[in-house]
Amino acid sequence: RKYDHGDRLIFHDLKLDNASKSAFVKGKNIDLSRQEYEVLEILLFNRGINITREKIIDRVWESNLYGVNDNTLTVTIKRLREKLGDYGKYIKTSRGIGYRWENLDEKL
Repeated sequence: RKYDHGDRLIFHDLKLDNASKSAFVKGKNIDLSRQEYEVLEILLFNRGINITREKIIDRVWESNLYGVNDNTLTVTIKRLREKLGDYGKYIKTSRGIGYRWENLDEKL
């Protein structure tokens, strides 16, 4: 995956550090699980693009598809939105498709 600035993916005050698999808002570490981090990374990297539920589940849970159901992703997205606070509003649900990171501040 290619990042904007070396090992970091940046969206305003939200920064993802690929090396440590950590996310920060205004320099403060957000305590994300590995799955939450990876979902956030996929959405941020593909800003403005609808990512199917299947593709997210496939990428994040890979070979551990045993025991991963549709609800697992829904719960992960819900927790991610809560942990992101104000940035949670950028995660949009595309009904019947999946999710996307919608940059509300820029015209796509």
